[in-house]
Amino acid sequence: MSPSTAVRKQPPRFSAAIFDLDGTVTDSAPLHLQTFNQLLKEYGITIRKETWFSLYEGTGSKHIFEDALLKHGLLGKVDVELLRKRRRALFKEVALTQLLPVRGFGRFYDILRELQIPSIIATNGEPENVRLSLRILKLDEEQVITASDVGNKVKPDPSVYLAACKRLGLPPARCVVFEDSVSGVTAAKRAGCYCACVLTTTPREKLERAGADLVVEDFTRLTPSMFFERKGRL
Repeated sequence: MSPSTAVRKQPPRFSAAIFDLDGTVTDSAPLHLQTFNQLLKEYGITIRKETWFSLYEGTGSKHIFEDALLKHGLLGKVDVELLRKRRRALFKEVALTQLLPVRGFGRFYDILRELQIPSIIATNGEPENVRLSLRILKLDEEQVITASDVGNKVKPDPSVYLAACKRLGLPPARCVVFEDSVSGVTAAKRAGCYCACVLTTTPREKLERAGADLVVEDFTRLTPSMFFERKGRL
């Protein structure tokens, strides 16, 4: 194993997997940024790539639109809910032809199913976009918790991860969260979960500073056996 994929320590054994969606399961960050910028261009606003990954990745569309408009003196002058509705439609259009899973996720997930390890998606994503993404990736039957299920409390608030643990019927210490963003890592650690990250959207040092327990390039560097044993032997 190369230094860039080295673990801090051998992960303990867990009973369930909790996956963030955008940037962790789906390589969707470029598509999200593209659709936000396509709409914000009407107001002379462009979100730079570095700004997206440092400030907005994983924070929810309401916050992103409101913050971008606020910085340009337009908050309160533009209908944010209409922008969100238009973006959902735009994201659907591009996702149907361009959305892909994060490298190695498919194989990792298939083995997880073979081991009969329970799992759930916990995301800030809007329910409509979440359902679309899971349908495209043929994960329609996966359990899902979104921010809308917890009073629209978004990461770094731990509510979605606490709700996911409750749905699984397990304490947070028995669950491993898979993430890609600082807000997600913060939420997972606040919830009391172990957190493994993929380097799809955020630099390693930021993830480790946020408290990530393990950071690797993508799911090709992970195997379920690192975290789980076959159900019934845990």
